Amino acid sequence: MQTSHFDIYKMTSERTGKSEQMYKDLGSFVFKETAKALKKPTTLILKLKGLGSWHLRRRRMQIILGEWDERAKVKTREEFNSDVTFNLYLERHALVKIFEDRLKDYERYLSIKKEIREKRYETQTLLKPIDGSDERFKSS
Repeated sequence: MQTSHFDIYKMTSERTGKSEQMYKDLGSFVFKETAKALKKPTTLILKLKGLGSWHLRRRRMQIILGEWDERAKVKTREEFNSDVTFNLYLERHALVKIFEDRLKDYERYLSIKKEIREKRYETQTLLKPIDGSDERFKSS
């Protein structure tokens, strides 16, 4: 059974003698900042101590950008049914801009990775099996 965050705030408050509201505010801040980092990523890999890491996926970003190209034809506020749909459009537009930047970062990452691989292949020697059982190493 997991302990709810409300119980954790209460237990921590009792243990330390500090206000429970302070821990609630701190928890709200941490969760809000975490949600913001996940919704609007600033890097390709998001690392949160104690929670793990999230990797942006290139293909998923490309799919979202491809879908956006089809929907982006509607651009004026008057063409929307309500303010809610217009605000959703603006949020998606901001996300698309972020993903465009992250895709550029991804391309830089891939070029660096390729360069490292090429340098490693130049200096690395392949090990051959002693008994010659591997077909790749038999001479024809």
